[in-house]
Amino acid sequence: MDSMLHQQIAQYPGAGPAQSDVFIDATGKPMKFYLYPPLDRNQQLVNLIENNGGHVVAGVSKDTVILSSEEFLMSEDLKRFHVYRYEFVQKSITHGIQNLSDYEINNPAEPSAPSPLTNISSPATMRYFTQEEDNVLFEEIRKRPWMGYKGHQIYKDIAELDFFKERNRSAASLRERIRTLKYDIEYVYKAGPNKELLRDANGNYIRDYDIKKKTTNFSAWEDFEMCRTIYMKLRPTTDEKGFEIINFPTGFFDNYASSHPRHTSESWRQRYKNFLSLFGIANYLKYCIMQIRQDKEPQPANSANKDWLNARKHLKRASGPKLYFPNIPEGNEFLDANLETMEASDLVEPEFVPTPRPENQFLRPTPQEQIEQSIAMAAQQASQDLVTAFKNFRQEEPDGPPAKRTKRDQQSSSANIDPAIEGMQQPLEFVDEPTTYFSDPRFALSLKNEGPPIDLADVLPRKESFLEQLEKTLDPQVTVTTKTLFSQLASLGIKEYYVIFLFHRCNSRRNLVLDCIRNYLDTEGKELLVQKPGVWSNKALDWLGKNDSHLNSLLESYHGEHDYKTQLENMRKIKQ
Repeated sequence: MDSMLHQQIAQYPGAGPAQSDVFIDATGKPMKFYLYPPLDRNQQLVNLIENNGGHVVAGVSKDTVILSSEEFLMSEDLKRFHVYRYEFVQKSITHGIQNLSDYEINNPAEPSAPSPLTNISSPATMRYFTQEEDNVLFEEIRKRPWMGYKGHQIYKDIAELDFFKERNRSAASLRERIRTLKYDIEYVYKAGPNKELLRDANGNYIRDYDIKKKTTNFSAWEDFEMCRTIYMKLRPTTDEKGFEIINFPTGFFDNYASSHPRHTSESWRQRYKNFLSLFGIANYLKYCIMQIRQDKEPQPANSANKDWLNARKHLKRASGPKLYFPNIPEGNEFLDANLETMEASDLVEPEFVPTPRPENQFLRPTPQEQIEQSIAMAAQQASQDLVTAFKNFRQEEPDGPPAKRTKRDQQSSSANIDPAIEGMQQPLEFVDEPTTYFSDPRFALSLKNEGPPIDLADVLPRKESFLEQLEKTLDPQVTVTTKTLFSQLASLGIKEYYVIFLFHRCNSRRNLVLDCIRNYLDTEGKELLVQKPGVWSNKALDWLGKNDSHLNSLLESYHGEHDYKTQLENMRKIKQ
């Protein structure tokens, strides 16, 4: 659904610079829109609204337009509002402001007097859960220990019970309730191999207080296998920005779950939607292959790479998925060449072995349980041996047709490293890259609220005189207070937030600040900093944040000991 929604929204203009004021009301104020999840994660839709006069808000008030889709599961609380299809935004941009009532997908049972724009007259009154409802919900979750409480299917099943149907509780509202009360579940009931609940000698259900193990985590192997299946069977394409477009056939995840039953079809669907689709199927496959070829252990998609996860914070400023993983070859030639010769037997899937239940304050293991724990611990050690084999997989140069890879001789491994990744284990020197965006959210917010650092339309026609005044202002021989200096730079047309940014990145060295502003003009605003020792780019600070001794030594060699120590101390102060 998300992929289709991205494609539909991408067809409409208005995701770039401001297009119109179509979402400005009669009083001159922007219309407020609340995007019901997961629409709130669709940056293209957010841009369509905000670049055409509207404003996306985090909460609902009487003058808020709530947007959703008929295909999304709607919570019970949301049903007390008027809700409209997100296509209202698209049609209004291309054909002028539309009639909201034509896009309504939910009309409250007791409609209030309509307001001029949204038909929403007052915030909804939430119908709180009673203690009886909480108790029944807890009990039904405890009776399904094999499903876990973090998924979606368990709440769909529970919502079908007459008790909750009579009270109009939806699966979404039940799941949201447990997000608040998950620590009150306390225990689940033990179940046998056929999912029948076990009873003690008195006929009571046997309680199990170790509920964490009931959630089945995804492994790197499982993420790799699903990505490989999607890549080989569905052949993703990319749009002009590099984001993947995948047309899933009906029932794809249901069929996949039938052959990979460790997770439900809904779990597989959510795994793709929440972790893999954001950063690309091809990217994750390349990451796994390169980790294995470099004798490193691939991580599951949700924790695969610090740089990958950090990139989610700056999704709006990324030009495409290729930025999410460093040092990964562009294009799919590298991927195709390796997948063709990589058999399932090359990457051994670790056998699932339950983690032995530790002793806790609620239950003390019986002698029989102690025996079971010993067996589980032995099986877990065997599983770890398989994981070690997975990590230490090395691939020989194939003789003849590349049908299947075999184990490399350990002694010759360094001589046979694929040229595509040779030398990527550890960089030999720091090579700077242009800084084209503000990585610090505070400066990014200032850019959004105050506009560009320098008005180029005003400054470029008088560039020579501007630089002449700038050189006098930043003359290191002239002694002025910081407040006076910032005021003088502001009078030249340089935004204060950009001045603060430059002095921080240049360690307060005026000559470097001057070089950065000159470079900003020369590149017509494309580069915020100049690339030279003493100027700390986004890449340099990213390396510094890794706390890697090798990378730090390269930074110190490039920037000098004094600048390196100054920036390191600044970073420590920020983190405190």
